[in-house]
Amino acid sequence: MPPPQWTRNPPMQKYTFTRSTAVVLDDGEVVLTTSEEKENIEIATDWINGEAASKENKTCSTTGYIGCGASKRAIYARFNGREYVLTQNSDEQTTRDEVKKNLTGEYELLALCHWFKRKFDEHTAAQGLKTIPKFYFNYPNSILGSLDLLTSGSIHLPFEDFIATPLLPCGPIDPEVRKFSGNDIFGEASDDMTK
Repeated sequence: MPPPQWTRNPPMQKYTFTRSTAVVLDDGEVVLTTSEEKENIEIATDWINGEAASKENKTCSTTGYIGCGASKRAIYARFNGREYVLTQNSDEQTTRDEVKKNLTGEYELLALCHWFKRKFDEHTAAQGLKTIPKFYFNYPNSILGSLDLLTSGSIHLPFEDFIATPLLPCGPIDPEVRKFSGNDIFGEASDDMTK
């Protein structure tokens, strides 16, 4: 089998991690369990160079830096032959307990939203109703993980806890991915995604 085609090829380092899995019960309660199994993920090591280039409005699409939002930084990763985006808090002054709490809460919410959308689609199909336009939460195959500092060697990341989701198209020729997370702007919807 030929090697996969990657969207970028930054220097990578293999890390060992443990995974937590979310299960949503019928009443909507989210239950997390942490596996004892150790898994491996490859993470780009040059993301800091890409972040610095991005801050100077220079190209960073060949590095492992994908971007930074209001609270998280996105770094290129690979897991089981597939491209991922690994996210961590961007505020490096945050404590590990705060990071773990924030990422766990976000992962539980991601699992719950995925569950709710699936239940909603099942209900509308059973009732013969037209559902809302197709969209999804990037939850299937996502990872809530914690790097094993003892077996991973030197860590090129500010924190050991992370969320990783399958990478959406984000190259220079791809259209911009639209994140829909709500906002505090009141008024009429302005485009097809929010109408």
